[in-house]
Amino acid sequence: MRVAPLLVSAVRRGMSVFTQRVNPVTGVVDWEMQPETYDYQQEVARSAYADMLHDTERNQKYEQGLKAAVTALRAAGRPVHVLDIGTGTGLLSMMACRLGADSVTACEAFRPMAECAGRILAQNGLSERVHLVPKRSTELTVGPEGDLSRRCNLLVTEVFDTELIGEGGLQTFKHAHQHLLEPGSLVVPSSAVVYAQVVQSAAVRRWSRFSPLGSLHVPDDVSECHGAAAVHDLQLSQLSSSDFTALSQPVPVFGFDWTNRTPIVFDRTSVARVEAVNSGTAHAVFMWWDITMDPAGEVLLSCAPYWAHPDTQGRTGSGPEDIPWRDHWMQAVYYLPREVRLRRRDEFNLVSSHDEYSLWFSVNDSEDVPVPGEVSDPAPICLCGLHVTVSRTRAGAMNDPRRHQLYTAALEQAITPGCSVMVISDACIYAVLAAQLGAGRVYVLESSRITRRALEMYCRDNDADDIVQFVDPESVQTTVTQPVDVLFGEPFFYGSVLPWHDLHFWYRARQLDGLCSEKTRTIPHSAELRCVGVEYRDLWKIRAPLHSVEGFKMDLFDDLIESACQVADSECEPHPLWEYPCRALTEPLSLATFDLAGGAPADLQSTTNMEITAPGSCNGVALWMEWILDPAGQQRLTTGPLQAPRPGQQIVWDRYARQAAHLIREPRPVTPGADRLRCQFSFAAKTGDLQVKFAVESA
Repeated sequence: MRVAPLLVSAVRRGMSVFTQRVNPVTGVVDWEMQPETYDYQQEVARSAYADMLHDTERNQKYEQGLKAAVTALRAAGRPVHVLDIGTGTGLLSMMACRLGADSVTACEAFRPMAECAGRILAQNGLSERVHLVPKRSTELTVGPEGDLSRRCNLLVTEVFDTELIGEGGLQTFKHAHQHLLEPGSLVVPSSAVVYAQVVQSAAVRRWSRFSPLGSLHVPDDVSECHGAAAVHDLQLSQLSSSDFTALSQPVPVFGFDWTNRTPIVFDRTSVARVEAVNSGTAHAVFMWWDITMDPAGEVLLSCAPYWAHPDTQGRTGSGPEDIPWRDHWMQAVYYLPREVRLRRRDEFNLVSSHDEYSLWFSVNDSEDVPVPGEVSDPAPICLCGLHVTVSRTRAGAMNDPRRHQLYTAALEQAITPGCSVMVISDACIYAVLAAQLGAGRVYVLESSRITRRALEMYCRDNDADDIVQFVDPESVQTTVTQPVDVLFGEPFFYGSVLPWHDLHFWYRARQLDGLCSEKTRTIPHSAELRCVGVEYRDLWKIRAPLHSVEGFKMDLFDDLIESACQVADSECEPHPLWEYPCRALTEPLSLATFDLAGGAPADLQSTTNMEITAPGSCNGVALWMEWILDPAGQQRLTTGPLQAPRPGQQIVWDRYARQAAHLIREPRPVTPGADRLRCQFSFAAKTGDLQVKFAVESA
């Protein structure tokens, strides 16, 4: 498997690119030679084009909206001149041709995709019907010698993200109306509505608010911090009904008229007077949006979670499987800067704001209704430092009671009065706990200065600042003068992308061998890489070939994605699998055990078969790490399934870690006793390269 570390720099030489990378496992800076096209192949491989094109509802409703708009223009006796902004593969332009448009102009700024679109148009016999311009829409010119000979009267575009406006859609629409479209032009989609729902949720809150755990007190500057303003996109439908309490009904907070009959505004605030439907503390706002595709407002595409989706209203027992799945448009969570206690049937103010690219929300229980209008409350910002240096997933892990219980038990077993402890982990609060348990000196290797300031606040508030000492990782050998009795790591490192990248702990620990002895306790003591063959319900679509979409050939696009993935992608990619349901088709398998306390890393390799024990479509493999904290193996921290996977049943995943997903490009049905999953594993200790390969074969 190709390591997926941070790209630092690139140097071109001839027809190749030398890329400088920090290896996330060893921490060593490496130079690799890649093809000259490596940069854009990375972008193609990581794009969501395939995911969007697998979204059948999206494709069909775009065509329904186009058909209605073309029909309306014809009924008014007008010609149909279509502008397709951000055409991607050219799908929407080809639909416009099929519907009889008089002219179609498509623009695409990403040149490799524009070139691919040109080939797809030719393959479908439409290269003479579509004028393809490899530019941004804001760069298009109109006139006899321009990119457009005339202004168009029908705009079709898909410039939306989970936040609706995060890709700069407001500017795109506004510029198009000012410079590229006739007055009174039709637009597909024609409008959008943003919905917000206020909720109480301890599970969701852990991804943002830092709370006390056992004896660990959280500094006020951290617990009261407003947090990061960045949107937290989630598959909200995967939350169970017990995970949150709705404090309001879904509330429409913003409407956007893409036809510009109501002028597009970049900065707005709306205030809704809302009745609380339950009592509780307002922790967060769930957000999603709907778009109307046609001029008459009859064709609706909703991104709502299943409990609020138009397709499930009036039906009992509905669930996530009853609504269309998509990963390019999800739902979002916004954490409230001030948490407010609400009582059922009381009214409160839901204040919603947006600028050109983002949204934010607040709640207050004042009886005074603020006057809506221009943005008055600024977006929340993090002042404590933690929210900007750790991811949502990492924040959840830091707030996880399960992890805290296991770490506490391991440290209680290892720490003796007056001992010295070395913490090898980023953004780790357990140095404070080690001090509370009686350690005489706790050294912390923290690579981020911003996080270090927040951790120093933890130390002061927990009266541990005279015991905990922060050490620059580069000078640890000269700074630490006493033997280390306990090496501790959760482990977590900022540079980790895939689960096994946290094996960096092993390499960092071995660099400290001069400070350790045979009696030094290492936590975790060992680690296992585990996997299970699965049937992903939906996730497989993001890498599956299209072949055709709504009657148009897409083989050339499949070839582009496949070649880009071979160059730029690894065999596995990180995902929070709790958001992507999957069913076990095999028993779990331990691919490798790493002896973190037993000396230097060593080469490992194996070839194993996993027997298929449940019928289904084997379209992937899930992988995760388990950290064995103690020598006896009784304290085991899994970052994968929270319950032992059982073939044929859904897997319950840890929400506060990302697992690795291997997606089989051409899935096929499998039968117990007739099929198996072949697993090849290797680990090169010198380079830290870990490779896995999987293949479904007949037994």
